[in-house]
Amino acid sequence: MCSQNISEVLPAVDLVAVTSVIKEALANGALEAMAFGKCIVAYNSGGLQEIIIDRETGVLINKEDTKSLAKVIDQLANDPAKLKSMGKKARARAVQQYRYDLFKKKIKNLINIEGS
Repeated sequence: MCSQNISEVLPAVDLVAVTSVIKEALANGALEAMAFGKCIVAYNSGGLQEIIIDRETGVLINKEDTKSLAKVIDQLANDPAKLKSMGKKARARAVQQYRYDLFKKKIKNLINIEGS
């Protein structure tokens, strides 16, 4: 079991691969990585399709296509400028679309609509 906090680990990585084959409604791990300015390489499933803008804030790969996953990770690892650019855009998206105050406001609006 890892005793380190994610905020201590993420600054040390260049990109984050999310290879879950289970459809997740909202991939918190991906959002956390994006908030730290990390490019995401992930399987194209569940909420990841909404969080990641393909080829802009990360790269979406067909589910379980490990060859393409490895190829994309290798390409990005060898292109630091692209990796940094995508990470910067990922952070901007995470902050703009998924910050707490905005999420809270959306939930309140949803409750008000449903309660009407």
